[in-house]
Amino acid sequence: MTKGYTIAEAADLLGLSTKTIRRRIKQGEIPATLEAGPYGDQYIIPADAIDTAQEIIDVVKVDRPTDPMTLALVITQALDERDKGLQDEIAQLRQQVETLTRALDERDRQLVMELQEALDKQPDRRPWWQRLFGK
Repeated sequence: MTKGYTIAEAADLLGLSTKTIRRRIKQGEIPATLEAGPYGDQYIIPADAIDTAQEIIDVVKVDRPTDPMTLALVITQALDERDKGLQDEIAQLRQQVETLTRALDERDRQLVMELQEALDKQPDRRPWWQRLFGK
């Protein structure tokens, strides 16, 4: 029988949490058998499965430091793209406000003219003596 490891031992060897090991067993990524242990049934992971998992981790693990200038450039470009859209939207809204303001100004001028015409058409309601003597 080949040597096997418990979930806790496998987690220590692989540098992962026990929850991750359990999840990978459940998903079938790490083979394990349920065997009787001192406190009840426990999963035992074969040693060769640990070696294979370690090789995968070593291959997949890429330690690449992020250059702050590159990161800043990427963030700046993303913000510029977002801001471009916002600037276009603001320009459209300003155009709408300008159009509506002109329309309101024209309507106000029209209303003032109509009111003036209506006031000019009203008969003189002063008493006859004021109209006659000019008071």
